[in-house]
Amino acid sequence: MKKILLSAGMLICAIATQAQDCKAVATLNENFNGFTTNQFPQNCWSKITTGPLVYITGTTDKAATFYASSSPNVSSYIVSPELSTINGKHQLSFTAALSAGSAAGGVATLQVGTLATAGDASTFVAVGTPIAIDYKEAKAIPSIVIPTSATQKYIAFQITGNVAHTAAIIDNVVYEAVPAPICESVATLDENFSTFAISSSFATAFPQKCWNSAGSAASGPWIYTAETTDKSNQYITFYSHMTGANVPGYVISPELSTIDGIHELSFETFKPTGPNGQAAPGAITVQVGTLKNFSDMGTFEAVGTPYDVTDKPVTHPNIVIPASTTAKYVAFKFISATPFNAATLDNIKWAAKTAGIIDLAKNKFSIFPNPSSDKNVTIAYAGADKANVTVFSVTGAKVFETIVNGTKPNLNLSSLSSGMYIIKLTAGNATATQKLVIQ
Repeated sequence: MKKILLSAGMLICAIATQAQDCKAVATLNENFNGFTTNQFPQNCWSKITTGPLVYITGTTDKAATFYASSSPNVSSYIVSPELSTINGKHQLSFTAALSAGSAAGGVATLQVGTLATAGDASTFVAVGTPIAIDYKEAKAIPSIVIPTSATQKYIAFQITGNVAHTAAIIDNVVYEAVPAPICESVATLDENFSTFAISSSFATAFPQKCWNSAGSAASGPWIYTAETTDKSNQYITFYSHMTGANVPGYVISPELSTIDGIHELSFETFKPTGPNGQAAPGAITVQVGTLKNFSDMGTFEAVGTPYDVTDKPVTHPNIVIPASTTAKYVAFKFISATPFNAATLDNIKWAAKTAGIIDLAKNKFSIFPNPSSDKNVTIAYAGADKANVTVFSVTGAKVFETIVNGTKPNLNLSSLSSGMYIIKLTAGNATATQKLVIQ
């Protein structure tokens, strides 16, 4: 009797130890080679089956195997360990094939999905469309993005055989973060966010499509993608949440190939009234600026003065970003005076100016003498307003800068070597450029 009790105690202890060892994991990378043949569950993987068999096959190169036995058209499930997060930012890949001994004419239908409870098939939620496994040479099934869920905790492979003795294998299961997109620099922006994924929980839908965000508080502010109640429009929402009063949140553009002073920015803002971050009373402002590094808000350089975000949509047009050889991103810095407040950002455009730029022929912005042999030149431009003059090398490096007043200021460029340069004149919101040759 003591031996029996001792054995039972050891078994219970082993089961308890196994349960304790099955902690939630962030990723999967399983080839089943460390499993014991002909057994399941193992190593925190489990199964749900009511007829077909699920077990491990192979000697050195092993795989998880479904076998219909005498139960065609009955599904079984191969279930992963518990995942610590299913946040829409991870993807699943695996290989699948019919087993070498599968019945002739057998086809296994595989449906990927998730489970809220490892042993409860009624909690299964399908992801994507079923996959017909009718091939005996293993094929890779890549990059299935598992949608965000706050309730689902496991990945499950639901497998059904169409005839008795159909057998299929699953191997090389990988669940990993979706690789960041290759974000090449762009010359223009024209973004209304209509193709962005909508956030099912406020803080999960950024970054996307090379747009980024940044905030300074754990509980706010948040940046996410939302839509109108009637789903007619999508936009980016800034939400100050509970601890985000007077704390900045940033929306950051993709990298720009040039910030040359001859492009202009426009965008739209308003305070939303829908369920996706309804605005509370209190002021919200947005400050346009630039960043040298999209992950370093310390490099933010403000351009102009902040704009108030109002209850009605307002377009902020024709914002000229000064030329910079170091800034690479346009950023929108939102600040709310109160918690639980919201603002939207939409219809962002960044393009070469078509209006508001100095008309060179009409306003006679010119440089003379050009070429210059003594490195002393005169700039003529319309109006007597103060203007900023910047000189760039042909490689884009800023080599000279000054502020001038009057219609014909003289410049001494004796510090420059012989060669070709770009002279940029900025007066208010008007900007123009000319080439200059120094001999």
